[in-house]
Amino acid sequence: MSQFTKFLIASTFIAATSAAVAQSGTPGNAMPSPSQGAASSTSPTTMGTTAPGAINTGAPAASTSTDPYIQKRDADAAAKKEYGEKRKAAKAEYKSEKAAAKSGYKTEKAEAKSDLQMEKRESSAERNSAITADPAKPAMPGQTNYSGK
Repeated sequence: MSQFTKFLIASTFIAATSAAVAQSGTPGNAMPSPSQGAASSTSPTTMGTTAPGAINTGAPAASTSTDPYIQKRDADAAAKKEYGEKRKAAKAEYKSEKAAAKSGYKTEKAEAKSDLQMEKRESSAERNSAITADPAKPAMPGQTNYSGK
C-alpha cells in the first residue's frame, strides 16, 4: 500500500470515530462505557446510518440526552415546527377571509352597477318624456344650442 492510501484510510477512520463520539455524547472517551453497552455503539442512530431494510424518515428520534445543547436544539426544532404549523393555519384563515371579503365586494359592486344603470334608464326616460311634453322652441342665433340651420 502506498502512503497516500494509508493516509486516506487513517483519516476516514478518524472521521468516523469523531462522528461516533460526537453523536454518543461522550466527548473525552471514544470507547463506550460499560453502562452504554457495546450495542449502542453500533446502533443506527449512533453511527449516523440506517440499518439495511430500515426506512429513514429524515426526522430525528426524540432525544433523551442530558446535554443542554442537544436539549436546546430539540426544543428549538419543536418550537420551529409549531411556529410553522401556526403560520400555515393563520395563512389559510387569512386566505379564506380574503376570499369571502372579495366575493362580498363583487356582489356589492354588481348591485351598485345595476342600480346605477337603472337610475340612468329612469333619468333618460324622464328627460325624454319632458322633451316630448314640451314643444320645441326655435333656437335663435347667439344661443348655446343654436346649430346654424
